[in-house]
Amino acid sequence: MNLSSLDTGKLKGLTDLLAKKQSLEAQIAAVNAELDAFVSGKALKAIFKAAKAPKEATEAKAPRAPRGPKPGSARGSLKVKVIEIVKASKTGLSVKEIADAVPTKPANIYSFFNVTGKKIQAFTKGEDGKYAWDSTKEEPAAS
Repeated sequence: MNLSSLDTGKLKGLTDLLAKKQSLEAQIAAVNAELDAFVSGKALKAIFKAAKAPKEATEAKAPRAPRGPKPGSARGSLKVKVIEIVKASKTGLSVKEIADAVPTKPANIYSFFNVTGKKIQAFTKGEDGKYAWDSTKEEPAAS
């Protein structure tokens, strides 16, 4: 390319091509940055955030539920209630009857007898499926 043969038309065309090249290089750099962020996993939201339509200003968020423990029964209260109810029964009670008396779901009572009830020898299960309290197997209270 001979500089002496350049006229203003060729010079303008050259500057236009250089400007186009710079804008394309900037776009390539932006795409490379997005790819790097995607590979690193930290900007996946940023990529799709640009494609999302903005939310309307009138849309209100629902209040967030408080975190932490939910109110309910104290630890071990089911055990105390079941023992009291079964001790008071003379003939024994079915799981449904115990669940109605506590009150809780029968599934919770089945789970109680499979886990905690196995550790208490005083609980006996009759042939009719009713649970009773055998006071001869009752352990003495710790003092």
